[in-house]
Amino acid sequence: MFTRFAPVTGLAATLLLCPGALGQSAPDAQERIDAALAALGAVAEPAGPLWLQADISGEAWMLEQSGTLEGGWIRLDQSAEIILDLASASGDVRQSRNIPAWSSTPYGQWHVRFGPDGAAMQGRNQAGESVWGPARSSQTRDAQRYLDLFPQTLLREAAAAPDLALTDTGGITYTRERSGQTESVRLDWTEGSPLPAGFTIRARYLDDLFLYGWEENELSGQYGFWWRTEAGRLLPRQLDIAFNGMPWQRYELTDFRFEAPDTDIALPEAGQDGPVVRSIDDFPFARSLETVAPGVRLYSGAWNVAVIERADDVIVLDAPISTGYGQAVLAQIETDFPDKPVAGVITTSNAWPHMAGLRAYAERGIPILAHPDNIQLIDRMMPEIRTQTSLHALSDGEVLGAGEDAVIARFAPGPALDRMLFVAAPGHGVVWASDAVQLAGEAGRPQDHARQYHAEFLAATCADLTPQTLTLAMHIAPIPAEALVGAFADDAEPPCRL
Repeated sequence: MFTRFAPVTGLAATLLLCPGALGQSAPDAQERIDAALAALGAVAEPAGPLWLQADISGEAWMLEQSGTLEGGWIRLDQSAEIILDLASASGDVRQSRNIPAWSSTPYGQWHVRFGPDGAAMQGRNQAGESVWGPARSSQTRDAQRYLDLFPQTLLREAAAAPDLALTDTGGITYTRERSGQTESVRLDWTEGSPLPAGFTIRARYLDDLFLYGWEENELSGQYGFWWRTEAGRLLPRQLDIAFNGMPWQRYELTDFRFEAPDTDIALPEAGQDGPVVRSIDDFPFARSLETVAPGVRLYSGAWNVAVIERADDVIVLDAPISTGYGQAVLAQIETDFPDKPVAGVITTSNAWPHMAGLRAYAERGIPILAHPDNIQLIDRMMPEIRTQTSLHALSDGEVLGAGEDAVIARFAPGPALDRMLFVAAPGHGVVWASDAVQLAGEAGRPQDHARQYHAEFLAATCADLTPQTLTLAMHIAPIPAEALVGAFADDAEPPCRL
C-alpha cells in the first residue's frame, strides 16, 4: 500500500510545523539546517538506510534549440521509477521520455544504479542480452538529480560540507561533487518558514553534450505541493527546475512509500569503476574523411562538418559540439589544405550543440558568420567571442566569393526552421542542409516529424539545385537532391521541382 497523506500549504504550514518560526532572529547555517530537518520530520530517522520508492511523472524541454532564450523548444513527457536510500545517497532509477508532438516517439530511456562507490548503466550486448556497464557521468548526474527532489538529502549533504556558510539573505551555501563535476549549491528559504523554498546550483558541465556550450550554468529548483505523511514526514511532491532562467524540467511525485525494496539494487561489479567522466572536448572527431565532390571535404561523425575549398581559402560549414571538436576539425583542415587559410566558419542553426565549437575558431581569429536572429544567442553563450574575432550577420541570399568559388546563404522560410540557414555551393555541386534533412529508412523519405523541415530546405535552395546536386547535412550521408524532391512528388504543391 502506498502512503496516505494530506496537503499542508502556505502560512498554515509554517505555523503548524514550527510555531516559533516567525519573529526569530537569523540562525547560523547549522541551526538553519537543524530547524529545517525538524520541520521535515527527518531528525529522528534511523541510523541505517532510509528507503524511499516512488513513481515520478513530469515533463522536460529540449532546450538546445530555444532561440528565443525565453522558453523550451519541444516538450517531453517523462516518467521514472525510483528506489532511493536517502541516507547514503544511493539509488536505482529507470527513466523514460517521449515526445508527444512526434507521435510519442521514445527519447532517452535509461536505467542507472548509483552509490558512493560508483555508478552502472544497464544496456545490451551484441547478443541482445541485458548487461551492466559503467555509467557515463552526465547520465549518472541525471539519475542523482532525483535525490534533489527530497530536501533532507540536500540538507544532510550541506551539514557534512566543510565550506558550509550562511548567506546574507538567510540561505546556506556549500560545494559538492556530482559525477566528476564540482557544483556550488545554495539553499534558500522563504522568510518566516523553516522549510527550504528551493535551491540554485552553479557548475560547468563539460561532460554534458547539451549543456557544454554555455560553460557556466545555473540550475534553479523550486519546491511545491507539500504533503505530510502519517508518520509525520513532510516532503514536496513537485520540483520545478529552470536552466539559465528557462523552464527545463518538472518532477511530480505521484506515488511513494518509505519501504525497503524487495529486489536487490546493490551496485553491479561493472559499475565499480563508474561513472565514466569524458569531456565533450574529447568526443571522437570523425568516423570517415572523404572528398564527396571536387574541392569538398566531408568529415563524417556523430556531427558532420563540411569544408569548401576555394581558390585562395576554405570555408567551414558548422562548428558543432565543443571547442575540442572544433580544434580537431581545424587540425584536419591543416592536413587537407596546408596552404589555405580558413576564411570563415558558417554556423547554420540555433541548436546549442551545433554551435558549441565556435570558440575554437574565435581563438584563432577566424570570422564567424551566422543567421541574424542567432547573433544574440551567440553573444549570450560566448560573450568573449566579440573580443577575439568578427561576428557577421548574414543576409538571405548573400553571396560570399564569386564565380565557381561562390557560396550562397539561404534562409529557411519557416515556420519550423525560422532560425536556420543553408549554404549552397553551385560551383562545387553541393548544398549544406544544416540539421534539416533527417531521413527515414527509405532513400529520400523524411522522418515523420521532419517532413516540414525537408520542405523548407527544398523551398529555400530550389534555385541552386540540379537533380544531381549532393545534399550534405549534419547527420546523414550525402544524397542527391532529386531523391529528396521525389519524396514530395505526390504533393499538390511540392516545395521544389527540378
